[in-house]
Amino acid sequence: MIRNLNHVSVTNWDGLEINTNEDFSTKMTLSDGLVLESVFKDLDKRLIQLIHEFKDGVIVGCVAWLTHEKILLELSNCKNVQIIVQKEDFLRPDINFGNNKTWWWELRMLYESLECEVLRCRFGGIMEHLSWADQQPVDPIRCVGNYNEAKLPVFPRSHHKFLVFCEKDAIETNLTNNTETVTHFSPKAIWTGSFNLTRNATMSLENAIILRDNSGENEIINSYLNVYRQVFSISEPLDWEHIWCEPEYRIGT
Repeated sequence: MIRNLNHVSVTNWDGLEINTNEDFSTKMTLSDGLVLESVFKDLDKRLIQLIHEFKDGVIVGCVAWLTHEKILLELSNCKNVQIIVQKEDFLRPDINFGNNKTWWWELRMLYESLECEVLRCRFGGIMEHLSWADQQPVDPIRCVGNYNEAKLPVFPRSHHKFLVFCEKDAIETNLTNNTETVTHFSPKAIWTGSFNLTRNATMSLENAIILRDNSGENEIINSYLNVYRQVFSISEPLDWEHIWCEPEYRIGT
């Protein structure tokens, strides 16, 4: 039987229940307008709020799993999303994911509803040097990590769980077709912690931290963006037919 660990209670000697479900989430403003928030309950709802706030910006990150339908639906309303998932984990069904017989197809449709118009060279750092002769908008979802062909119980994997939320600083308008392309953006907030973006994680004991700084120059927030760039450089396209594939980029042409 599936049990939501957030709803488990204990009783004292006379059978009275003791509250073990208190929410200790809190928020505080530090120096220079830096805002720090801890989240322990309803993490998916809080994350959806944050995604909605930055829907017109750029959202990037690395997460081991990304299968929560409501989170994916909120991401589909965003202008620019690029998230890297653990290589074969996206091919494993989440708990209570839609129709168990069609979960694979449903997840693929949710992934394909995401968009990103930002050219790879606009992400800065190492990403602007990757295969620079072929600068295209990045895929909204990519993967990285080892392929567990031997089905070992323990093996190295991409186990990050963070998102970086950015605001667009500059856009370029194409007068021919009246379209806009992001040319520069700055990181304003991060979400990080133990929480995988899955239904199963909502039934587990998880935590997250939100760090915000509107200056766009915070070293901690920028460090997550730099790690994202590193992971992207060894990432691969999703392959829905074959689990094994190779990193496609190199430095230079």
